[in-house]
Parts: sequence; structure tokens; C-alpha cells
Amino acid sequence: MKIMESVNTPTTVPPVGKPKMVMRSLRVPEKLWNEAKAKADAEDKNISDVVRELLAGWVGED
Repeated sequence: MKIMESVNTPTTVPPVGKPKMVMRSLRVPEKLWNEAKAKADAEDKNISDVVRELLAGWVGED
């Protein structure tokens, strides 16, 4: 899956102890997005949290 990089530039400095966050765009089939959103909501998470957790585990940072 190709992930497209955004040209957004952060305009604020993150609080001390928090990692710098960047905005990215990606394409996801609508059905998959809706199912993931419903599961995230049921677990009181947001999609950004879920994606960060999955990416960290995938690259071995969990």
C-alpha cells in the first residue's frame, strides 16, 4: 500500500515529553474504514491512536 505524504508543516511545538506529530493522508476502502471506526469507538479510541499502535507494532516499537 502506498502512503502519500502530506505537505503540511507543523505550526506548533509539541508539549515537553510528547513526540512531534505529523499529518499524513492515506486511502482506505470505505467498508474497512467504517468497520475500523466502529471498533475504535467501541474501544473508546480514535483512528489515529489505532494507526499509531499498529504502526509501532509493525516496526517493532511496541
